Amino acid sequence: QILTTVIGTVTTSLQSQDFERRLRVTKLLGRLFYAPTSKIGVQYSPCFREWTRRAHDIDPKIRLTMVKYLVTILQNKGREEVLAKEASDSLVKLVESDPALEVRLAAIHQVCDLAYRERDKKTDVAVPARLLQAVGNRICSKNKTERRDAVTG
Repeated sequence: QILTTVIGTVTTSLQSQDFERRLRVTKLLGRLFYAPTSKIGVQYSPCFREWTRRAHDIDPKIRLTMVKYLVTILQNKGREEVLAKEASDSLVKLVESDPALEVRLAAIHQVCDLAYRERDKKTDVAVPARLLQAVGNRICSKNKTERRDAVTG
């Protein structure tokens, strides 16, 4: 019950004007949401959705942080349909249309790394087909590095 009050208060800090504060809160919530034994993302889904909106933050450093945590959520929480779908949708948007090349490349690399790590498992829950398709579509990019990385992972 105490967590309900605290997580709501912490979540409001995601909209702070202070970059450092937004970054710290993004990291804190990311660690809470991706922990393998945690159900916080499911229990506090409005807070989780608000947190996933940071994938479109004005600062690329926060978006890079989100890529890392969203991929980890797919890895640890692939069976949680709601969390996996939210994380996957955010990653698709980052791969397809993030304005910073650095963020798109990080997303491509981390998604490909996750797909490689999950290749021997009998399920494809960790990396949804739509996300792999988004990575594959970067082959048409104007940027040479992005095209190469989309093909080679």
